[in-house]
Amino acid sequence: SRGRPEAVLDALHAALCTLARSHRMMTCQAALLDDEAGTLTIHSAGHPWALLARPGRPAEFLEVRGSILGARRRNRAPGTKFTLLPGDVVVFYSDGLIEDIDRRTGKAIGYEALQAELPFLVAPTARETAEALFAWFRDVTGGGPPTDDVTVLVLQDRVPGSSPAAIPSPGGPT
Repeated sequence: SRGRPEAVLDALHAALCTLARSHRMMTCQAALLDDEAGTLTIHSAGHPWALLARPGRPAEFLEVRGSILGARRRNRAPGTKFTLLPGDVVVFYSDGLIEDIDRRTGKAIGYEALQAELPFLVAPTARETAEALFAWFRDVTGGGPPTDDVTVLVLQDRVPGSSPAAIPSPGGPT
C-alpha cells in the first residue's frame, strides 16, 4: 500500500471490523506528500481537518470527507489533493487539542481558536512550530494533564541542512 493512503485506511477499517467484537471506531487521516509536484493528498476517516497556514493569510481548514473506521458501513470518499506553496505549513492534530477546556472560558478550546492562533505560532521549523502549539495548548488549558490524547504532526518547508519532522507530544500521551 506504499503511495496509497486509501489502502492504509481500508486495512485499518477491516482490522477494526474483524478484530473488535464490540463496536470500536476510530478516526484518522492518511496523506501522501508529493514533494516534486508540491501537492498533498489527504484521505480522511472522519478525523478533524488539518489546518493550512499560508504566509500573510488566515489559517484555513483542509476539508476532506470520509466516514469513521469501524462503522458497519464505511463510505470511502476519494482523497482530496491540495497544492502547497513555498512557506506553507500544514498541521494535523488529534481532537484532544481542540476539545480540552480553555481555562479562561470554561468551554472547549474549539476549532476556531486553533484556526485563529495558528498563524501566530508558525516558527522557522516544524519542530519549533509544534513546540509553539504545545506551549499555546498548555497556556490555554492551565498546564494540567490533558483530558484526551494530544498529538500534533507538522509538515513544513525544510530549513537548509534539516529534514521534515513529525513531532509527537513531548512527555505526554500521544
